[in-house]
Amino acid sequence: DPMLVCAVFNLLHRQFHEQEEFAHALKNTYILPSSKNSQSYINPNDILRALGHLRSLMIVRIDKSEQDSLKRYLNILSDPKLVFHHPELLCSLRIHETVLDVMKHLLDDFQGKEPSNLQLQQQTSTNFNIFHDTISECCKYLCNIARYSGHTGNSKHTHAYSQHMLFPHLDYLLVLSGVHNSLTIKHRETDTSPMEVANAIIRNNEQLALSLQEEQIRKVIELLAVAVKDVEHLTGTEQYLEFLKLAVWTSDCYIKENAKIIVTHLISNRECLGPALKSSQTSGFSNYFLSDGLVEDDITPEESLPYYISLLELLAKCASNPDGKREVSDTKGEVDPIQSVLQKIISEDDLWRLLRHSLEPEERDHRDFVEVHNRKHVEEWSNFKGSILLFYEQVYSIRPDTIITIIEESIIADMLYTLCTCKIDIDETAITLIKYTT
Repeated sequence: DPMLVCAVFNLLHRQFHEQEEFAHALKNTYILPSSKNSQSYINPNDILRALGHLRSLMIVRIDKSEQDSLKRYLNILSDPKLVFHHPELLCSLRIHETVLDVMKHLLDDFQGKEPSNLQLQQQTSTNFNIFHDTISECCKYLCNIARYSGHTGNSKHTHAYSQHMLFPHLDYLLVLSGVHNSLTIKHRETDTSPMEVANAIIRNNEQLALSLQEEQIRKVIELLAVAVKDVEHLTGTEQYLEFLKLAVWTSDCYIKENAKIIVTHLISNRECLGPALKSSQTSGFSNYFLSDGLVEDDITPEESLPYYISLLELLAKCASNPDGKREVSDTKGEVDPIQSVLQKIISEDDLWRLLRHSLEPEERDHRDFVEVHNRKHVEEWSNFKGSILLFYEQVYSIRPDTIITIIEESIIADMLYTLCTCKIDIDETAITLIKYTT
């Protein structure tokens, strides 16, 4: 019998191959402290039991009871002692792959059961809520692993251990982010989304940021374009912009190749530039924010301020360079290609109009300005001006005389108006600022 001969041969091979098998097993062996008084002590039986139950969820359809069990198992696997002190054990047990497999199983099951033409029913159905909450719980666990695991290590390798462990799954997280947002775009915001996991993977890790492929960056920009098209979701696009910022500048490392890719694809996807920059109209950017009433798609300038604060910061990072100087050719006198493109998107005159625009209203034309410009808006407008200054500095460069003009015509006036109108406790610092600005 050939099968019997093969079985006998395998037994003989193992018998005379014990040392190599033992050496191979040692590579997958992890030693845990046995003393319960140890700071890094964990019960391996609890970890293995929770992992086994978690894997068993991949063969059933996750319902309310299974969702509660999943949360309980993830809480066990999120033990700070395990996450902080034993990142290598997390990798050896491949817990992150199990969590990702559960997410894949849940997504396949949900898409197979829910008709694509019933999105309104999806948002109120029990199955949708289970899908939404379970994905959020899994993403929260993966975020904790990427952000905190190994931070107590003594080496840089240990510090970024979990990020490198999760990086090969970045493509799937981007796909899942698109599906997840298409289903939850008008539902309550999730605690943690797949895009937040993607951000945590490359945060403060220049090696992984350098390893990003153009296709991955393009995918994020496509997701951003889809999100911007939706009126109610305009202010929920910060996660995509945050990923692009991390791809350009992380851990004090400027990655110009990624900056060129981002600027190129943003220009080709004009939807990403939002309602103020969709067209190439002269002074369109400043006109959008200085106009009265509702504008295109019923989005007011106030509602779009958070988005443009993040977008301008991203564009400024793309135009940056490690020396903080504009890159100018000695022969032709041409500015850096990225700066040249960004100068065509937003003109210097547009920036000056917005910087000169004071928060203080005119008495006749803007009588209701004070009512709608509450403390939150004043803070957002100040942050908006800060992002404009950052963009101006990186794209056009600011000369010393220009700095003085900006301080006189923009910053001091806004400081005085904010201190005089906001309901705050006047302390010595505020009194000093008021005396200085007057």
